[in-house]
Amino acid sequence: MKFEECVEEGSVVKISKDMRRSRSLLRIAEDRLKYLDKEKITKLNSNFILEQYYSAFIEIIHSLALKRGYKILNHLCLKSFIEEVLSKPKIAEKFDKFRKIRNNLVYYGIKVDSTVAKKRINEIKDLINSIRKL
Repeated sequence: MKFEECVEEGSVVKISKDMRRSRSLLRIAEDRLKYLDKEKITKLNSNFILEQYYSAFIEIIHSLALKRGYKILNHLCLKSFIEEVLSKPKIAEKFDKFRKIRNNLVYYGIKVDSTVAKKRINEIKDLINSIRKL
């Protein structure tokens, strides 16, 4: 879906730039990441830790959107925001991969093997580091 379509259908709302809320979300994401970095990844918790890294990524993206005057109401439009507004199509594609992994876990109960989850955790950490610089 194109970003403009997201705006037209109401999945993205144009708002006043909200720097205070943007900073607050960024602090929450940073606190979540500090917590997660201390956690030992096990077979039991690997999927949940992966999901929490995804949540931190989402918080950072929402923070960037608020700085630019957007409130984004769904994850598909977050992808469009990354691709079109931030001009980061490769990051958008990687984000979409993690969105699908998270949806499989949360909505369908499909877990990722712990070895694969550990790889994905490292990948999403790299993705988070690249988006933090924007």
